[in-house]
Amino acid sequence: MLQRTEPAETLPTDALTIVATTTDAERIEKALPAQDLDRELAELTACIDAGVTRSKKHFATFQKTTMKRTLLFAVPTLIVLLACYLALLQGLLKFQIAIGVDIASPFVMAIASVFIVRWSRRAYPTPAKQVLLAAQRLTEIDDVRAAAPLLDALRWSSDKTVAPQIWQALGRLLPRLTAEQAHELGPERHSMLASWLQTWDMRINHSHFAKIGNRPALGMLHVLGQVGQRSYLIIQPPMKIRVSLLSLSGKWAKGQKLGRDPEIQQAAADCYEALKNQTALAYSSAQLLRASDTTSSSPEILLRPAQGVQQTDPQELLRATSTDKHDDTNV
Repeated sequence: MLQRTEPAETLPTDALTIVATTTDAERIEKALPAQDLDRELAELTACIDAGVTRSKKHFATFQKTTMKRTLLFAVPTLIVLLACYLALLQGLLKFQIAIGVDIASPFVMAIASVFIVRWSRRAYPTPAKQVLLAAQRLTEIDDVRAAAPLLDALRWSSDKTVAPQIWQALGRLLPRLTAEQAHELGPERHSMLASWLQTWDMRINHSHFAKIGNRPALGMLHVLGQVGQRSYLIIQPPMKIRVSLLSLSGKWAKGQKLGRDPEIQQAAADCYEALKNQTALAYSSAQLLRASDTTSSSPEILLRPAQGVQQTDPQELLRATSTDKHDDTNV
């Protein structure tokens, strides 16, 4: 019995080529992150570092510009106040007018400060698009080496559109850092983490951090617990803030405020114990003593104070004997 067969559907040669090329491209794209991860991390980190350098320079310029413009408004205001005071003393100005000028001056300065900040921020450039793309790509890389450039991008980027993704990535990467990797982050990033931890528990930030979750806070407690520093000095010109990590972690370990979360409470308790242990080790090292006999041991050899040594009976102590003949005859 004969059956009718339809001609086989065939694709044009160009279409076959396109399909093959697309398949190869997808396969290569999937293989590239695993093969060239080191190179890609180096390139992305260099891009972030360049953006951080530019941001630091622009921030310094922004501070100088703001200070100059503040003086531009403050000096005339002080001159007017001084002139009113002198005129009041000489009887050239009514007392009510002088009081009105004195009361109005703080409001003028407050309005001027808002205007100055808005005026100065216009000169503050937005981060380069390459920096934002690099930060977004780093959030997709599941490697702990991406934590450092992500922290820098979060700290120094004025565009916070990628901030939620960075926080999620940090919540995934920071808890996996070893003690050596935590120390390699450096003092500047450690201070930054301590500052963020302190603001995490402030009521004004509750709604903001509630959207992110507490995973980043767990990671920051893990890192700072491995560093072992009790407090950090945060310099934010013209202010200097001291953050006591020992007090903060102790409060959370007791279940207060953010410590109502069981995971945060446990992580804070671990951080608190680690800080106390580091303090005890530092105190123990400070109690080392140098040997009194420098002839038998070098000055670099340190001795610990003896503890638990059994006391010797005074009757059993050795006494010095004399070899003098005169002493022997008197015995």
